[in-house]
Amino acid sequence: LSTFPEAVPASGKVDSFQFPTRVAPERREGWVERAIAVAGVLGTDLIRVFSHLRVVEGLTESFLHDPLLSHALKRAEHAGVRLLLENEPVCTIAYPSPLLEVLRAHEGLGLWLDLGNLHEVGHGTADAVEALAPFAEYVHVKDYGLGEDGWKHFVAAGSGSVPYEELLPVLHRARPVLPYALETHVRVSPVDALAQGAAYLRRTVPGGLA
Repeated sequence: LSTFPEAVPASGKVDSFQFPTRVAPERREGWVERAIAVAGVLGTDLIRVFSHLRVVEGLTESFLHDPLLSHALKRAEHAGVRLLLENEPVCTIAYPSPLLEVLRAHEGLGLWLDLGNLHEVGHGTADAVEALAPFAEYVHVKDYGLGEDGWKHFVAAGSGSVPYEELLPVLHRARPVLPYALETHVRVSPVDALAQGAAYLRRTVPGGLA
């Protein structure tokens, strides 16, 4: 989301994800309140957040210094919930270095670590996971491979290109008690893919999963 007039696309209203590109600060603050209220309704104390959608260089706002982030963290602390930032490739904070910068700057912000996304941006390594692990409070697990068409195709966890057998033990050593969530975009037999992925996690995470 941007408050910069220059960031308005040709259509003038929405970006490729159908989000409005210009949102007044007071409306943004309203979204923060709504997210906290929904968390209360659902009985959860965790809220996943994303950094800004990456656009043309110079038009993307600084997530690290965004006053809305500071506002949201204060409101979350008051409400007794935690904001967890996910590393999302299409957003501005997706690589280890900027992730560590913002997490160190905002102690109230945790990491929603997506290992598949980390691999997608070229940092699915033991060193990257070891550096990020102290901030991780929730873990997304998904897997994919490249098809003959050159496009990414999602598969059951453990059967794709993400090096989980290298990454999961490193993460477990640093943070032995973390919630893991299987995220699947598998289009054919998604239930079977989830079951296969769950079995893989139980085998691969040291000590298994409940």
